[in-house]
Amino acid sequence: MAVHYCPNCGAEVNSRFCGQCGAKYGKKELDLKSLFQVVFETITNWEQKMVRTLEVLAKDPGKIARAFIGGERRKYYHPVKFLLFWASVNLFIALNLKVSFGEMDASLSITEQQFNAFIQNYISLIYAAAVPIMALGPFLIFRKLEPKFVHYNVMLCYIVGAGLLINIPSYLMVALWRETEVVRNIIGPLFPIVFASYFYQSYFKTKLWKAIVSGVFTAIFLFLASFLILTILFIIFKIIV
Repeated sequence: MAVHYCPNCGAEVNSRFCGQCGAKYGKKELDLKSLFQVVFETITNWEQKMVRTLEVLAKDPGKIARAFIGGERRKYYHPVKFLLFWASVNLFIALNLKVSFGEMDASLSITEQQFNAFIQNYISLIYAAAVPIMALGPFLIFRKLEPKFVHYNVMLCYIVGAGLLINIPSYLMVALWRETEVVRNIIGPLFPIVFASYFYQSYFKTKLWKAIVSGVFTAIFLFLASFLILTILFIIFKIIV
């Protein structure tokens, strides 16, 4: 009787699945049908997870954080992947639409103007990098209820990711109608406070005023984190350029 070995880990296989790594064993040759089947399954699985994640974030955002923290990590989109996905979409749109928010100050040096243009394009990645510092806001208020700091980072990944998703229409609006920039400047700073407050109230089942205070703290720490990151980037930018 022929002995078969798993092509993934090299262990001996006696059934349809490898007893060592769990991979399905088969000698079927790779063809276009099987290749596109994998692509289709990946896309539909991504779509289902993303739609389910967005639906829960809209109805009961705290539920998705509780699920991930509690170990239910296959049903919803991973918080870090969720954040990086929408940050990447924002980056792609910003680089291709080349939308600038606000008039460029002619009194600035060439280096400062280049830095401002760089920031406008890559601001979504700066927000993503600010998550660990932003998490300090709710942590200072709810640390007795939730003492693990990493859990607040999970929440902030979903909060910032949702904010970046909401930010996408603003790029399109300003690209088509410059006059809508005023609306964007109002919604932009307001959304993190509103959604973060909604998220914390859903997660902690706390009083509304406490959730709002925590949302304000989150916005404050976003400002502090952004200022710190921008300062470091500007120093590096001046050295390089």
